[in-house]
Amino acid sequence: MVRKKKNFRDDWYDPFRDFDRMRRMMERLIEDMFMGFDMDDLEKLSHDPHAKVYGFSVRVGPDGKPIIREFGNIRPSRISGPPRDEPALTDAREPLIDVFESKDGKTVNVIAELPGVDKSDIDLKIKGNTLIIHSKNKERRYHKEIELPDVDPEHVKATYKNGVLSIEFKRINRHQTKTRRIKIE
Repeated sequence: MVRKKKNFRDDWYDPFRDFDRMRRMMERLIEDMFMGFDMDDLEKLSHDPHAKVYGFSVRVGPDGKPIIREFGNIRPSRISGPPRDEPALTDAREPLIDVFESKDGKTVNVIAELPGVDKSDIDLKIKGNTLIIHSKNKERRYHKEIELPDVDPEHVKATYKNGVLSIEFKRINRHQTKTRRIKIE
C-alpha cells in the first residue's frame, strides 16, 4: 500500500473560500427578495401621489454622535402610544433633509431633496428658529418643519435646482420670533 504524502495546503484554512460562499448566498437572498420586481414598476410608483414612502438617513454629527433623520409619508406605528394595525399615512411626504453648520460657525446650510416639484410650488417660511418647507402640486406634496440653531431670517439665500433645495442662513446669537417668507432664486 502506497501512502500519499500529505500536502501542507490540504490542512490550510482558506477564509476567502468562505467569503465567496457567503457572497453567493447573499446574492441569492437579494435575488429572491426582488424576484418579480420590475424597475419599471418602481418608476410608475414614484409618480403616484398616494405611494407609501419611508426612509432614513444617518450621518455623524460634529460631536461624533449619529444623527438619524426620517423622510417619507409614513410614520411608523410603534413610536409612541399603543400599537396600531397600520402605519399612519399622510398626504404630504417629509423630504430628505440635511443640516450643516460651517466650520467657522458663521453659517447654517439646509439641503432638502424635493424631486418632482417646481420652484414656484415651494413655500419657505422661518418662524423663530423653525424652518417650514411646504410644497404642493398635483403629483407631489412635501412638508417639513426643522428646528435650527439661532439664525438671522434677514440674511438667508435659497436656491432650487434639479430637485434640490439649498438654503444658507447667517448664524446669530439671539433668539428671533419674527415670521418671514423666503424668496427662492
